[in-house]
Amino acid sequence: MSTYSTHIKATDRLYDEALKKYISRDELHGIIKKIMDKYEQEWRSEENIFQVNINEIWKPRVLFAANERLLLAEIILPNHNSTFDQKYQIPPVSEYLSLTCFDLLGQKTSWLSFDQWLVSGKRKKERDAIISVITETDYIKKTSLIYDGYQAIYGVKNSFFNFIENLLDKTRREALFSSVQIKIYDGYPNNLLSFTFGIEEDKKKYLYSIRNNFTHKAVHNTPNVYLWPNHYDTNGFWGREKLYLKTKNWHYLVHRDYLTTLKEAVIHGIYVKMMDMYNCT
Repeated sequence: MSTYSTHIKATDRLYDEALKKYISRDELHGIIKKIMDKYEQEWRSEENIFQVNINEIWKPRVLFAANERLLLAEIILPNHNSTFDQKYQIPPVSEYLSLTCFDLLGQKTSWLSFDQWLVSGKRKKERDAIISVITETDYIKKTSLIYDGYQAIYGVKNSFFNFIENLLDKTRREALFSSVQIKIYDGYPNNLLSFTFGIEEDKKKYLYSIRNNFTHKAVHNTPNVYLWPNHYDTNGFWGREKLYLKTKNWHYLVHRDYLTTLKEAVIHGIYVKMMDMYNCT
C-alpha cells in the first residue's frame, strides 16, 4: 500500500478546508500523489528504513499538519453564547496555532534540534560550511558562532519571517500587515495627537512576538472582537495592548478581520509550499 493511498481522505480534507479556491480536487490529488511518491521512494531507498527518522525526510507532512492545525484554530473559537472565560482564554490559543503555521511552513529544511544537528551525518556539509568561515579560537565564542549558523537555517524566527517574505505574495502580505496597526507615541499620555505609524518591519516583529511570548512567557492578549464586539474605531480596529519600548509608547491594534486574515495567509502558504515541493519532484 502506497503512502498516498493512506492519505486520500486527508487530501480531500486539504481540498475541502483550504485549497478548493486554488485548484480542482483531481489536480490536488495528482500533485499530492506525485509529491508523496517522490519522498516515499527516497525513504525506501534508505539502507534500513526502520532506522530512519521519518519526520526528517517526510516533508509533505507539513501540508497536512498546517491544515489540521488551522482547522483546530477555527473550531475552538467561541461564539456569542460562550462564557466570558471562553471568550478570554480561547482566542489567544487559536491565534497562536495559526501563527505557528508560519514557521512550520517557512522552514526551509526539515527541522532538527541543535544537538541532533551536531551529530547528523546528513547535515555535515551544513556544519562544515559554517565552521569553515569561523576564525574565532575561543571555544565558547566559537560554539556561539556555530549556534548562530544553525539558527540561520533552523531558527523559528528565520522560518517565521521566511514565510511572510517568500511564501506570501504581495497582495496577501499587504493584507496581513494591514490587519495590524501600530501607533508610536513620543509624549504619551500628555500628547495623544503626536505619533507615528509602525512600518511593516515593526508589524512583522510584533506578530512574531505574539507567537513567541505565548510559548515562552505565557503572555497572551485576547483579540478584543470576542470580548467587546462593538468597541472598535471607525476603521474597524481594536486597541490590543500598550507597551513602553525604546523610550516610546507603542500602541498595538488589530482589525476585526485579523484572525480571518491569518487563516487566509496560512492557506496561501500551504498552497505555495505544496507547489514548491511539486516543482522540485
